[in-house]
Amino acid sequence: MKKIAIIGYNFNHPNGNIRNSLPFIEMCKKHKDIEIHLIMPRYWKDHQKNWQKYDNKTYEDLKIKNLKIYKLDSFFSGHEWLYYLKDLEKTLKKIKPDTILSEDDYFMINTYKACKFAKKQDIPFLNYSWDNLFINTYGPFKYFEKFILKNTTKFIAGTKDVRKVMIRKGISSKNIVVIPQSGVNLDFFKPKEVKKEYILYAGQISEHKGIDTILNAIKILKKENIEWHFLGKGPLKDKILKISKRNKNIKVHDWVDYEKMPEFLSKAKIFLYPSIPTKIWEEQYGFAMLEAMACGVPVIASNTSGPNAIIENKKDGILIDVDDEEALARNIDELSKDKKKYSLIRDNAMIKAKELSLLNISEKFYLLFKKIID
Repeated sequence: MKKIAIIGYNFNHPNGNIRNSLPFIEMCKKHKDIEIHLIMPRYWKDHQKNWQKYDNKTYEDLKIKNLKIYKLDSFFSGHEWLYYLKDLEKTLKKIKPDTILSEDDYFMINTYKACKFAKKQDIPFLNYSWDNLFINTYGPFKYFEKFILKNTTKFIAGTKDVRKVMIRKGISSKNIVVIPQSGVNLDFFKPKEVKKEYILYAGQISEHKGIDTILNAIKILKKENIEWHFLGKGPLKDKILKISKRNKNIKVHDWVDYEKMPEFLSKAKIFLYPSIPTKIWEEQYGFAMLEAMACGVPVIASNTSGPNAIIENKKDGILIDVDDEEALARNIDELSKDKKKYSLIRDNAMIKAKELSLLNISEKFYLLFKKIID
């Protein structure tokens, strides 16, 4: 049995947790010739108990023989650049892995320590990244990055845009494989036979998620027969609540229970994802968008790094220019009226969701590990 050690703060982080480790969990269920060792911080600053659960499970609920969990104490919890795990080398020595994958970035301390350990043990080392914006490192982080770029066996990019950033960093294109970090669970997210009731946005309710773009599109359309539902939390939530008192077609929800999400998504006519890039952030992927597609809901999203890694424009979704409320309003109107176009995009969206399913992504990781180790 081959042992694979995988390190990542995202495995015990408010925005990730079990979701980010699902491909490896599924891999262990399907393939008994490998043993996965997940290494993560014991907690992350500002960690909330309700964030701990995904699919109503915690790591403690999982009882898979070839999946081992290590929660280590750490310094500087909550700071992605500075945090590092205590006893990481000691834990790796105990595991005796055949290969190591770090899902922390290629300038972070834990990636450096794990890469150094792999070099000393003469075993393959892999590094995963979601960074779709070029980051200039400095001080010790520049040294860590230089060492990691030189000594990593294979780099895994979350999207093609991440691959471009890696190439700018000097990594050979031959040394990069593109695999999304996770996929959509088609056993759970699938169409429900329910009445289509509203236009839906689900996610963080903040400026960079394009909330004002949606509100302006609502003003343009001025349709009394459309309900607009906002699901989530964030700094602009109070603004939407005030508007909803004047416009009864606007509804605001806190996060719904995970078990209810497929039905909640299936009731949507259209799912909106009009993110707006900033100088330091751009949408990296779009799991909520992919879950909506799996439920048979057409998506209209900004033509930015994350959404355009999933959507082929006008085939399995619609991409619009950033912060273009007129284009958003126009495409909502067209999709609502054109049943043939709506059905075509809906059907193709479900096909795309199958391509990017959890099982398919899990299998890609498994085949990569087998190739690297063998």
